[in-house]
Amino acid sequence: MRIDEVMRRHAGHTLLRIVTAVTGPVRAAPDYLILHAEAVIDEAVRHLVAQPGADTVVVTVSVTTTVTVVVEATGPVGILLPPLLGSSARARLLGGHCAVERGARLVWSVPLPPADIHARVPAGPARRRGDRPYAKFSVM
Repeated sequence: MRIDEVMRRHAGHTLLRIVTAVTGPVRAAPDYLILHAEAVIDEAVRHLVAQPGADTVVVTVSVTTTVTVVVEATGPVGILLPPLLGSSARARLLGGHCAVERGARLVWSVPLPPADIHARVPAGPARRRGDRPYAKFSVM
């Protein structure tokens, strides 16, 4: 995933603290789901950067039987994230859901297609090293 690239594009010129975390077997997610997740992150971060008062943006992506993206901002004043129509439409298209919670917290979740889980992440010792669950964290 190119989360760091998206974050730099929108927040690289600001004083925002950026924290990203990716967990789970990302290779289990088909490319089209990853592209949708990146677009959701792009839309949310673009709106959060435009909000005055944010000092930290945290992006978490986890892959299990679903791809879940959580984008949230913290700051000394109330930050409001507007309804993100593009992210909501992407979630509905893929059979998932999208919600803005507590003002500046977006949760976007879509299920992995069952065929991709079994075809791309073999069980047991036959699994490739890159397909193992892992965690990647980044602070900018």
